[in-house]
Amino acid sequence: MGRRAELARLDETPHAMLTLLVGGAGVGKTTLAVHWAHRVAERFPDGQLFLDARGFDRAPPMSAAEALPRLIQALGWPAKDIPVDLEAQIGLYRSILAEQRVLVVLDNAADPDLIRALIPPGSGSRMLVTSRDRLSGLVALESAASVTLDVLDQDAALDLLADAVGKDRIEREPQVAARLAELCARLPLALRVAGAKVAASPHRALADYVAELDERNLLSKLEVPGDQRTAVRGAVGRSHETLTPAGRRLFRLVGLLPNTGVTVPGAAALSCLPAGETAGLLDDLARVHLMNAGPGRYTCHDLLVTYAAEQALADDPPEERELAVTRYFDFYLRTIVAAGEHVDVRVVGPAPGGPDTGVTPLTFADRAEAESWLEREWDIVAALVARAAERGPYAMAWRLADALRDVLPWRRPVAECLRIAELGLKAARADHDDLGQGAMLMSIGYVRWRITDLDAAIDAYRQALPLLRRAGWLAGEAAVLRAGGVALAQAGDAEQAADQFRRALAIDRELGNRAGETSSLGNLASLTLDLGLLREAEQRNLEALAAAAEVGKRQLEAVLLTNLGVVRRELGRLADAQATLDQALAAGREIGSPYVEAMALESIGCVHRDAGRYDDALRAHEQAAAVARSAENTEVEVRALVGHALVHLRRGDLTEAGERLAAAESSAGRTGHRSNQVELLLIRSELARAQGRPAEALARAEQARQLAERGYGLALGRALAAVAAAQLDLGEPAACEESCGAALDVFRRTGQRLARARTLILLGHARQAMGQADAARKTWRRAHAVVSAAGAQERVLTAALVTSA
Repeated sequence: MGRRAELARLDETPHAMLTLLVGGAGVGKTTLAVHWAHRVAERFPDGQLFLDARGFDRAPPMSAAEALPRLIQALGWPAKDIPVDLEAQIGLYRSILAEQRVLVVLDNAADPDLIRALIPPGSGSRMLVTSRDRLSGLVALESAASVTLDVLDQDAALDLLADAVGKDRIEREPQVAARLAELCARLPLALRVAGAKVAASPHRALADYVAELDERNLLSKLEVPGDQRTAVRGAVGRSHETLTPAGRRLFRLVGLLPNTGVTVPGAAALSCLPAGETAGLLDDLARVHLMNAGPGRYTCHDLLVTYAAEQALADDPPEERELAVTRYFDFYLRTIVAAGEHVDVRVVGPAPGGPDTGVTPLTFADRAEAESWLEREWDIVAALVARAAERGPYAMAWRLADALRDVLPWRRPVAECLRIAELGLKAARADHDDLGQGAMLMSIGYVRWRITDLDAAIDAYRQALPLLRRAGWLAGEAAVLRAGGVALAQAGDAEQAADQFRRALAIDRELGNRAGETSSLGNLASLTLDLGLLREAEQRNLEALAAAAEVGKRQLEAVLLTNLGVVRRELGRLADAQATLDQALAAGREIGSPYVEAMALESIGCVHRDAGRYDDALRAHEQAAAVARSAENTEVEVRALVGHALVHLRRGDLTEAGERLAAAESSAGRTGHRSNQVELLLIRSELARAQGRPAEALARAEQARQLAERGYGLALGRALAAVAAAQLDLGEPAACEESCGAALDVFRRTGQRLARARTLILLGHARQAMGQADAARKTWRRAHAVVSAAGAQERVLTAALVTSA
């Protein structure tokens, strides 16, 4: 390839963590970098990563926030485990590379800060950067090795021409060939384009082509000497003129896009031509080296894109250029919407309105096909969002982000979902677009809720509501009310959550939106469970279940079955609860929902624990925690770890219980869920009692009671019972009796029969401690009747208490 000296210099920098390959446009930096990477592949057994930084592209340059998630995923890290914070991403990236030998090739880089963020640690991995900039600061401050790539020497340039046109033609006209090499400025790109043109006319003298090229370059003599664009214009201009008018037009239009390559369907939308004809035109462009044909995509050197854009500005009216670009954006927008038809659960469909350019989007047979397309096209889609957010059309930036809201979580990390939504919000604000701002704030709220940043989610949803109301998008307003209500309920604000669910339900019924209505009914059912209104919760869940089945919302149906199982367990109907939860688990697995599977397994573990089947309970909780982690469901993961700890506590294994509890608290620190906070305090109180620390147990129980009083009624009675248990351990049976009475009052309202029976057992002990043996025996008999009917594990204990009293 005529670059032996440069390859040798690259080989001579084995200890540099960062090597810069710098030179002007079109000198062959990317080709040399890829060639060298292949040559030294055995030095990097853990792999090679290639990333185009878009430093000199029409699209905005790649930022560290965009680059890091891609590289971390390429290194095999699960998307769900990539943090949102940039510093955390840098730390994770470096920790992964610390023990590996990987070559990172960063092409077309311009931003030193991006490069610094991606420099591998240690001596095993290495980074090769190509740039038009000398990046002298990196050489001085980061000890980077630098290799400068210049144009080819005369012999190498002639060899490259000979490869294209044949050695015999070069030997027949050696002086003419030398002149052609100089007219191409000995740039590999220009030489390849010129060579393709000459090769297409084998019977024509080389001198004729050179004469035409010389004449074309007369005007270029006034330009800056050494400017690579001059040589490229001369070589490309001749090839460009030999194309059909349709081919020239397609090439010009490609110059208006971010330089991430084009597919046949995308180019067909851009040019408004049939796909078959477009494929032929792209092949023509590849034949004359104006584009490169790759697997599923045609790419173009950035100098050629610049030339194409210049020609478009000169030859195509502004309205035609704008319409072509809008068609291209619209093709991707509509195809993403088509992919979204295969989402299991949608927050809400895309915002109304948008362009109607008549393009035909792709369609997909199933989710796997849609997911595969989005993965292949992600570079193009991400560049389109970035370009529209920076330079317009602004509406397309937020509309693309809006359509991506429900499909991005398939394979993209949360950090990427948030970045795309924030780009969309930036564009909508620049356009003063209420609908766009509201849609993007809804997306941001959804992402923040997924990572259990409840305060940020609630704030985003609150900002979105007035904007959507002004824009008149009622379906979006209802969706934000529902989603915000869920976040409020999890944060412990039950009153506001219920108000939002009711308002959403009213809007859904006004719109005749049965799917939205069903979601609102399900949310209200879930909230009544959290409030401890079990009989009402059972009825609401049954009503919502019927509605979900009617509209075919299978995931919601499975969630409602899980909630119904929880209700029946709390009501003391363990056999009914087990059957309902088994049904929910089967439904979750059938639809491929790890979210539902984790919820059902965690609740099944609780039923097994109540029934005294401790081995089964441990297995269910372990599975639930693992599945919840895979589904990024931190709330259920915490509950499963708490359940695991409780089983060990009931068995008397305090050390194991403490370790599981510590793991639960570590995970819970990432959430703001009121229910998890209460449950952790309650088990901490029980563990402290078992360890002989009743004062600590009382303090924890009081904290749990105070939190439960603010929106988690399901745990209020249990918190009062925990206070009573600690008071008894402190030698205060009268105080214990009073607290038990308060707990029993709560249980009478909620219908929590097993919790009521356990409190009666405790109350019996308090009365026995006060010398009231008959009252204690009567109290235990009441408890025994409940636990025996339920098949709960306490029935052995109550039988013994009744007999011995």
